[in-house]
Amino acid sequence: MYIPGYNNGKPSFIKVDDILYISAERNDIRFHTHDYVYRPLASLQDYTELLSSRGFEMLNKNHLVQVNKILRYDRDKQVALFDDESPSRGVHISRRNRFKIDRM
Repeated sequence: MYIPGYNNGKPSFIKVDDILYISAERNDIRFHTHDYVYRPLASLQDYTELLSSRGFEMLNKNHLVQVNKILRYDRDKQVALFDDESPSRGVHISRRNRFKIDRM
């Protein structure tokens, strides 16, 4: 499955399996892959509904995460990590959503 979006202002399609997580801040939504960051054409709620059956979970109010892409979960910091080499690319897990990660 592919999702339309923009990369550096150019239209492109994002392969859903390549998405690590989706972030949203002040209505600015971004798709994060290992190599690029894309801007989508719809709202985060639209993508939550579209992608929930493909393993995506809301882990806080601003991040929709493809759970099977989580490499490690830092319980002390409450952060899901996608890459050991780039710990800054982690996503904070809200208190009410930690059960989604604890069952991993």
